[in-house]
Amino acid sequence: MNIATLLPVDAIIPHLKARTKKQVLKLLSAHAATLCQLSEKEIFSVLTKRENIGCTGMGNGVCIPHGRFDSLNTIHIVFARLDQAIDFGAADGKKVDLVFLLLSPASADTEHLKTLATI
Repeated sequence: MNIATLLPVDAIIPHLKARTKKQVLKLLSAHAATLCQLSEKEIFSVLTKRENIGCTGMGNGVCIPHGRFDSLNTIHIVFARLDQAIDFGAADGKKVDLVFLLLSPASADTEHLKTLATI
């Protein structure tokens, strides 16, 4: 699996202006909604619930907020580089400036895990 095949150019945000974790999730949800058949509200709701379970900050400034959706047929990724690093609650305590948003079909267990590993 190659990240380039999963990440179309229109899913890359080179300069995302956000000051909080919530704002990052809202802006990424809005962008993702333009790329798939999900609503911004649905995406944001699933991401927020996932973050409440546990932080998706992976360390070294990288975060992978993710969610699974019954109505999706394919995996979608959005990548953003934050203009200003923010606290995402990562275990290493480092602020996040690189965010990969991963939206997966609910039935895509293996593909979801392979994509997380690729990221």
